Formats: sequence, C-alpha cells, structure tokens
Amino acid sequence: MTKVALVGWSDGACTALVLAARARERVAGVVFFACAMDPSGAKEIAEFTPILRRCVNRHSQDYRRLSPTPDQFDELADALGSMQRTQPSCSVTELAQISINASTKKASGSTLDSCYCSAV
Repeated sequence: MTKVALVGWSDGACTALVLAARARERVAGVVFFACAMDPSGAKEIAEFTPILRRCVNRHSQDYRRLSPTPDQFDELADALGSMQRTQPSCSVTELAQISINASTKKASGSTLDSCYCSAV
C-alpha cells in the first residue's frame, strides 16, 4: 500500500495522530488543526448559550431526519459528551512517542495557527 497523508480537524485530528502513531509505515504525513489529545483543556459547559442551543437543536433535527434511529439523539449526545470529556487521554510521554517532523504554518489572512507535520 502507498503511504497516505492524513488531514484532520478536532476529533479527526486526534484520529489522524493516533493512526500515524500506530501505523507509521502507512502514513506519509499529518495535517492537523484544533487537536486536543488530552481532555484537561476542555471547558465545562455550565449553560447553553443561544448559539450553542441553536447548534444542538440543528444537530437534533438533522439526526431525526437522517438516522435509522431518529428517536435516540439524546442517547447519542450523552455518549458523545462522555467520550469528549474523557478521550483521547494521551500523556506527554505518549505524545512524545509520535515521531513526526512538525512546523507551524499560519493560514493566509487568518489568525488561526495550524500545524503541518511533514513526515512521520
């Protein structure tokens, strides 16, 4: 199999880094953005703001429309919330074992930084 480049944002970035760590021989590089490999930086949501409420409401509507289990959105949301509060949970030592050459890039016209890992 030819090596692939992985691109991920948020949970997809975590997945890309875990895949790169577990299958180095199959990954040419990783581009990741907004990656939290440890839940300690997550902000607890004490109250749903109007924007967050609107976002969750939209997800709920889409889920009901598209899912084979349209009445189970609350169960899905609870399971995802639990996952996001606890996973992934990589120690500094585990993260250091992901051998990649990284350089920081700034998106054109953006204040958001992303990290491009040129090779695994």
